[in-house]
Amino acid sequence: MVNKRAGRASTLFAAYVPPEEFRVENERLPWMLLATPGEGVEAERWVDVVDRPVWLDYQLCRHNDAGEVRWTWRRTSE
Repeated sequence: MVNKRAGRASTLFAAYVPPEEFRVENERLPWMLLATPGEGVEAERWVDVVDRPVWLDYQLCRHNDAGEVRWTWRRTSE
């Protein structure tokens, strides 16, 4: 809430690093940066996500927890 009141974007960096035995040499690891609208992220190139992005078979979803909005990941039905 502090960032929102100040007009700054809130961000979350998510990355997946598999266990050492499953890594492949020179493999590019999947990552994602989520941000709310606001100042501080203007230099980045963004793709708007309108509703529930799916990443690595998980779907980002929003739910109401005792009056507070929470974001979490859940497995997709596939």
